Amino acid sequence: MYAKCGELRDVYEIFSRMTSRDEISWNSMIMGFAHHGLVSEALQVFEAMAESRTRPNALTFLAVLSACSHASLLDKGLELFTLMTEVHGIQPGLEHCISIVNILGRAGKLEEAENFISGLPFHRHPAILGEMLSVCRPDKTSLGIAERSGKLVLEADPMNAAAHVPPLQLVRIKRSPPEGI
Repeated sequence: MYAKCGELRDVYEIFSRMTSRDEISWNSMIMGFAHHGLVSEALQVFEAMAESRTRPNALTFLAVLSACSHASLLDKGLELFTLMTEVHGIQPGLEHCISIVNILGRAGKLEEAENFISGLPFHRHPAILGEMLSVCRPDKTSLGIAERSGKLVLEADPMNAAAHVPPLQLVRIKRSPPEGI
């Protein structure tokens, strides 16, 4: 509750005084920092969790991947995803994969993001397709990817409003100022 209200100093003080911590307390602290954009703090608590030998779970990784996504930490995000899947054997869920698409997209690695999606069992899910569409920039280099993503989003979810804006229109909007300016 305190973390959601932004009282992170109080939360961390309480957390620091705890004599016994479980996944819930660690995850609450990590998510609190991540939610408020305190990425380095979230990652430090994650490292402390590992040192304490408390095993991270899917929620733990969702929090740190989300933090990496918002901070555009490509290498760290990919490292954590690999740690989650290969070391801890946690099967990535839709939300984990959306974070990876966002991380790749923010880094301008749209083809890698598209290839990542194509290998997923839920590669046609509107949420992941919508994320792919949202990370496409309004420029000609991402136009083909945006068109493919938009088409797939519309096939999966015909009522998706974002997918109804043609990617070429985005390029025109970005490059052409309104008349009279």
